[in-house]
Formats: sequence, structure tokens, C-alpha cells
Amino acid sequence: MTPFAGWSAHVHRHAAADRRAVVTREQSWSWTELLERAGGAAALIDGLAVPPGTPLPGLVDDVPGATALLLAGSSRGRPYAPLGTRLTAAELAAIVTALEAPVLLTDPAHAGLAAAVAE
Repeated sequence: MTPFAGWSAHVHRHAAADRRAVVTREQSWSWTELLERAGGAAALIDGLAVPPGTPLPGLVDDVPGATALLLAGSSRGRPYAPLGTRLTAAELAAIVTALEAPVLLTDPAHAGLAAAVAE
């Protein structure tokens, strides 16, 4: 059994029991909710036409959302690279450039910062 197969079986056991997967002060997602969101994020990633192996940097403060992106990116062979939302646009641009990333994922709260990074 590969490590991923073991991990996948573990996730499915928890999802079947509908246990809590991600808990923050503001919200809580069950495994079912997390996997549904990860599936949606995977569809988004598939639509980006980014080559396999390409990191996907993102400006997302929402822990459950970032967790869904982490699962989706790894399932699609495009690792999610969370970025610090407190960094300056210049600092973030240097990271995105070093990653050779053609896209920058963001949530609505950080759209302005992402636009500044893209400039």
C-alpha cells in the first residue's frame, strides 16, 4: 500500500463518519464538506490549464478554504503554495516570480493585493 492510498483510506473512513475535519474559531467543516469544497477547487484548478508540477501560489486567509486548495492541488499534481497575506506586494511578487507561477489564486478579501502583485 502506498502512503497516499493509506492516507486516502483514512480520509474516507472519517468522511463516512462525517467527523469534523477543519475547525477554527469562526467555522467548522466536516470531512464531507471539506471533500466537496476540495472537489470544487480541483475543478477550478483543472480549468486553469496549468501544467502538472506547477505550483499554485495563493493569498487565502480562510483556513478551511486553504485546506481545500491544499487537497485539490495535491490531487491534481499542482501543489498549492500558501502565501503570507501580510507580506508586501513586492515581497509576494518576488515569491511568485521565483515559483515561476503563471497564476495567483486569491479570495475576494485579497483581490487588491493580488492585483498589485500582478503589476
